[in-house]
Parts: sequence; C-alpha cells; structure tokens
Amino acid sequence: MPWLEPRDGTWYKSGRGLLYGSDMYQEMLLHMVLAGVRRFLWWRNSHDFPLTLGIELANCVMAEADAIVGDPATRSPLSLDSVVSLEAGFVLSSVRLSNGTSIHRFSPSDEQPRPTLKVLAVEPASFLVMGSVVTPVPSGRLVHMDLQAAGESCAPGGFWIASG
Repeated sequence: MPWLEPRDGTWYKSGRGLLYGSDMYQEMLLHMVLAGVRRFLWWRNSHDFPLTLGIELANCVMAEADAIVGDPATRSPLSLDSVVSLEAGFVLSSVRLSNGTSIHRFSPSDEQPRPTLKVLAVEPASFLVMGSVVTPVPSGRLVHMDLQAAGESCAPGGFWIASG
C-alpha cells in the first residue's frame, strides 16, 4: 500500500512537498489506481492544519477514478512497456474492464505550459504535446471532456480515453 500525504503538506525541510500545489499529484494517484493499487495509507504531519488537510482532494480523485473505472475487482492493469518511453513527454496507464472496454489515463508532462498542449481531436484522441502530434491510443476516444471544460474535474492535468 502506498503512503499518501496531503498534496499541500508542509513537513519537508523546504516547507513544501515535491508536488505541492501541482495537478501532477492527482495524476499520480490516478496512475497508481490504474496500476492496480486498491488501498492507500494516509499520512499527515502533526503540524499540518486543519487536521483534514488534503482529504477532500484525495477523496475527489478517488471518486473520479471509481466513476470512470469502477470496482477494482472488475479491472486488470495493462502493460504499456512497448508504447511509452521515458522521453515521451507524457504518462499513459491503462486498465481493461470486465466488459472488454479499456480505459486509459493520458497525463502530459507539466513541464510544458498549457498553451503548448492542445486537444486536436476527440476520436481518435489526439493531442499536440511538446510540438508533436500524439495519439496515445490509436482507437481511443476522449471521454468526460465536459468535466474538464466546466472545470469540474479534480484532476485537470490529464485526460480519460476509452477504447474497445
């Protein structure tokens, strides 16, 4: 079980964690869920207040994952070793659901400012990432764009793609 701390916790010497204030925190959680993690351990520094710091965000991310991929017992992680390299400028994680559908999470690097990232097509889901056109799942279609457009997703750093 991975240990989680609040995204905006302050227990490090610098006063901030590596992902402090970054939407990559939520992306990290989603990719762990898609990799098969079913339980997390919550850790909070005794100096962080309020006592519930970070709980709302973590719960929101888990609720979004549950809404998209459902019960952990009905899904299995997919290996993408041959699809994504360390230099790709994005992370892609996938699961196959019991109904045969595959759900993917596409998270472009946050080192690229948002104006340089563009959604080019909904189907197949295509993006402009670091100046290159990327179609992470050739037969995939972008889902839940309405959540992101309305700013209602608690994980705005990435995109859900469905295939199969």
